[in-house]
Amino acid sequence: MNSQFRVLTAVLWAVFGLSAAKAADALKGAVVQLPPFIVWESAGEKPWLYVSTDDFEVISNCNKRLTESFVEQIARKVKMLDEFIPKGLQTRSPVRSIIILVDESFEKTMAREMVKDLESGSRPDGGNSRLLQMPQMTLFDGDVSAMICVIDSDIVTYGNLGLTPEYVLNALRFRKPALPLWYAYGSYSLFGRINWNAASSVTLPPMVWTAKARELMPLRDFFACSPEPGTDRAAMWLLESELFIHWAFDGPQARRESLWRFIDLSSKEPLTESLFAQCFGKGYDEMNSELALYRKKAMSSAATIVRSGSVYGFARSRPATPEEVFRVKGEWGRLETAYVRSVYPDLADRYVATTSSMLDRAYENGVRSPEFAAVSGLYRFENGDFLAARPLLEAAAAAEISRPSVYRALAEIARRQAGTRLGGSEITLVQP
Repeated sequence: MNSQFRVLTAVLWAVFGLSAAKAADALKGAVVQLPPFIVWESAGEKPWLYVSTDDFEVISNCNKRLTESFVEQIARKVKMLDEFIPKGLQTRSPVRSIIILVDESFEKTMAREMVKDLESGSRPDGGNSRLLQMPQMTLFDGDVSAMICVIDSDIVTYGNLGLTPEYVLNALRFRKPALPLWYAYGSYSLFGRINWNAASSVTLPPMVWTAKARELMPLRDFFACSPEPGTDRAAMWLLESELFIHWAFDGPQARRESLWRFIDLSSKEPLTESLFAQCFGKGYDEMNSELALYRKKAMSSAATIVRSGSVYGFARSRPATPEEVFRVKGEWGRLETAYVRSVYPDLADRYVATTSSMLDRAYENGVRSPEFAAVSGLYRFENGDFLAARPLLEAAAAAEISRPSVYRALAEIARRQAGTRLGGSEITLVQP
């Protein structure tokens, strides 16, 4: 099963049109970005804290103050994002996002040992690449979003946490029905540069016009455009996408509401100039002229946007249960294993062995929740162990767990075991 993972480098490959093969070639002799390796269990492991919000759940082995401060800040930033990208336009995941906070003092010994071990092994590029474990990484497979942060609690600055650009893109890229690509990538480009730390307002920085062309594309061509990645036309298309969104937010609230209505409607029905005029009160030519004039302002000055003032209460942590620790770690292990396999397959076996061992240990310790069974079953399924996956997935399905990939995996196992094909192709876990 091929899953779609989005870390920052993968996003850039997608934007600039690199195929998987070319991406793999690009890694040779370069830096290979690996996820932090934290799915182990050891006698000296620090106790884990747990925090739950409407949008995500967190396990942390950092101190209580840092953990709660982190959760409060991220929760506020998510609420702030909702003001700029309404929930109705965001990806709706069947599973809450997970976040793992790891104290750097605990992580670094394991990280050093693993990188040394991996670098001593056989690698397809002859050892020309350099392995680098990222202190922060976000992975998403269309089912669940997961983020890990390795933090030095002695030097971390409270109050300086923000949303990463890939978080914004994930919030848009997998929404069903699909959003227009110009809006997804324009938002990614624009909102990735926002200062999210202000309490009552945020600032859109001035645009930098890097395209060779100075004249805007006519909107009728812009909306119909599917530019060849890496071309001047693609660069112009992306800048015009950003400019349009910048214009919508640099003005009265009615503008952004018109934008949201336009995006929602154009994701459900054919895009016409009549639909555009219905939302904005003007046709393509008039809007083109307005955007051309606005571009000078967008390039010369920042736009300050006053927030509505939505708030998030204080986060309260508590000791994590074994089920919570094993389930969240297992989810991360599932995603990181698939990611490593996609970018550097020869390194995947170590991740597979460690995650499998951790999941087995959880079962031996009596973890039996339907949610854990779903994670463990999907992991076995994605790694080809259908015999072990089936009873776990059936246990999750019997509890009527709300996770469509569980039922798709069971259907695929049944199809394979029956020796038949459904519709002539495999069932993909990230289908809507």
